[in-house]
Amino acid sequence: MWCHMNSLNISKVDLNRISLPIQNFKTLRDENKIYVDKTSLIASLAKLTTPIFLSRPRRFGKTLLASTFASLFSHGVKDFKGLDIENEWQDQYEYPVIMLTFSSYARVSIDVFTNDFCNDIILKFYKQFPYLKNLDIPKNITPHLLLSLFLDNIKESKIVVLIDEYDSPITHTFENELLQSQILQYMRSFFDVIKSCLYKIRFIFITGITKIAHVSLFSDINFLTDITYDSKYSSLLGLTDCEIHKYYNVYIKNAAKVLGISEKSVYSRLKSFYDGYQFSVESQETVYNPWSFLNFILNPTQGFKNYWYMSGGDT
Repeated sequence: MWCHMNSLNISKVDLNRISLPIQNFKTLRDENKIYVDKTSLIASLAKLTTPIFLSRPRRFGKTLLASTFASLFSHGVKDFKGLDIENEWQDQYEYPVIMLTFSSYARVSIDVFTNDFCNDIILKFYKQFPYLKNLDIPKNITPHLLLSLFLDNIKESKIVVLIDEYDSPITHTFENELLQSQILQYMRSFFDVIKSCLYKIRFIFITGITKIAHVSLFSDINFLTDITYDSKYSSLLGLTDCEIHKYYNVYIKNAAKVLGISEKSVYSRLKSFYDGYQFSVESQETVYNPWSFLNFILNPTQGFKNYWYMSGGDT
């Protein structure tokens, strides 16, 4: 993605403008946080009608990206004032958005997992379609049958489905093969329902940190358009050199002052510690780990630590 090197008009160090750890796009915009504008890429993805899959390491901004799609499809460009997409997005329809976060489902047992799964589906569908509360939901219904029931009864012509961290229930049950097998069975059925109801869905976006489900979860690879290694979207998440210069130069100056070294030295060390992610062999750009970079500029006195490794977790 092309980006000019001129810095934005950020004249003072205001650490309150750093977006870490906000993962909600509307909150980020409402609180005037720095937002690296990648909305031209987001617009090109949002115009697609095929289901999209993107894999990236944890803490790379996948949840924020899903939230950005939610804002765009729910309210158009209301939250995108001054961003590139404002003049590119022509779709005037406001879609009901169902965003499910698979990492939030407990994995103590299959009953607890399916209960959390179903409750999330119910919560999100009831919020968008209150009239569904009149449906008689069978006791102990499975997630895929619940989804099918709701999709069969919604009156709107098209909805948007966003699934964040689809693989979290799988990667966190490697030591319990029986539970993992049961979870996979329910998830396969869930995605089979989505595949059979694509005519009701305007946009589907699925994130994860792995691609194992292509073999064991999704019944047909053609179900998804996988952009994980697509050169056009290689810098969709993460920060490029020019984006750091453009949006964060004043914070680099601050770090240099705090550490008593030159700005050039700060940039050099940042590149050495946090750069180097390349998500396409054809890509001309590498990207920095955003979690580590933002943690560093928030508190440069801590030095160039491996904040990503230290963070743990599965976000």
